[in-house]
Amino acid sequence: NYYLFMNIFFCHNKVGYDCLSWLVDSYITDIALVVVEEKNEIYDFCLANNLTVSVFQDESLLIDTIRNLPNSIVFGFLIWWPKILSAHLLNILNIDFINLHPSFLPFGKGKHYNFWAIVDKEPFGVSIHKVTQNVDEGDILFQKTISFNWTDTGESLYYKAQAEITTLFRDNYLKIKEKDFVPIPQIKDSGSFHLSKELDAVCFLKLDDYYTVQELLNLLRARTFSGYPGCRFEDNG
Repeated sequence: NYYLFMNIFFCHNKVGYDCLSWLVDSYITDIALVVVEEKNEIYDFCLANNLTVSVFQDESLLIDTIRNLPNSIVFGFLIWWPKILSAHLLNILNIDFINLHPSFLPFGKGKHYNFWAIVDKEPFGVSIHKVTQNVDEGDILFQKTISFNWTDTGESLYYKAQAEITTLFRDNYLKIKEKDFVPIPQIKDSGSFHLSKELDAVCFLKLDDYYTVQELLNLLRARTFSGYPGCRFEDNG
């Protein structure tokens, strides 16, 4: 009974807005609650479409909000959501959380997936996976590869991922709704994982180190993103 299928959507950035806009057009009765990081364009969109929306403040308030919803919740979708859900929240709510992650898992777990795909010469793409207590390590539900070549930069891969993750969500939402998928477990310690703090360190070029031409060009283009710093070096201060 589709009318009983109610979900929570944690929406952020352009991907969150585009996916939510599509849901309003196609599956508006599935939306029990929209969670946003702040009062922004998505928040205003929810008010304009009479959707229940909550600004994320802390997890205790979010848990109370979810428990007070009039409907049973089947899934919580994290759509370009920037925050990591705690183990406490995952355990206390009887909900399956699903994340839209812009990398071809198990490669690109963690941060700066677009940068590391170029630098480490890894497969790139987008994935929909179950959320577990370990970041980006849940079972994979759907994936799509994204090809890239020498004309790509960290910026171009970022925007390719935005477009493809939105398409992947639209193409497979009904399958998720009908639970028409076979989860694929990720092999422990497979692929790659990076923290935010790793980015600046590897982008500081040491003039006396040796790089192949390919390694240097990959670093330069992977770090190329309008409005953000590039690689750097220091010479005599």
